[in-house]
Amino acid sequence: NINAPKVSFSYSSTATQNETRMGGLRFQNVGIPQGATVTSARIDFTPAASNNAPVTFSVKAEKVGDASIFTNASNLTSRLKTTAVSTWAAPDWTTENPPIPVEGPDVTTLVQEVVSLAGWCGNNGMAFYLEPTAGTGSRTAFSIDGAPGLQPTLTVKERLFPGILLL
Repeated sequence: NINAPKVSFSYSSTATQNETRMGGLRFQNVGIPQGATVTSARIDFTPAASNNAPVTFSVKAEKVGDASIFTNASNLTSRLKTTAVSTWAAPDWTTENPPIPVEGPDVTTLVQEVVSLAGWCGNNGMAFYLEPTAGTGSRTAFSIDGAPGLQPTLTVKERLFPGILLL
């Protein structure tokens, strides 16, 4: 659906003004137990538009035990962010038929910082923020509202007990 809601991350800069935009993603019911050891974590996207211009993003998570839902009144920039940060040089995005997900940023250290918080409990909400830091490109991905099944995904591998790997 061409008019479906999409998640869009862009970067633009001019000689007289620097302008950045922050995008946010919130995942509900993230089933990672408090204190688990995160062995890998990644966010993947399904492109809703093609773009091969370079763009690099700074990715952080919200540093709370249960990320609040986003509303029209939400101020994403004022939410407390993780100390951990991931830098993601986004690959070229091409729309495909059928749609094919694109590997996104590694967020292992961000997820670890959140699940190590005393206030974290399995099945809480977890939020991530992507802010462009370089390049001229943009990336537009499908959202759950516009294309259920094509929304961004958070994939986490963890160790709860020594020797046991949960997927």
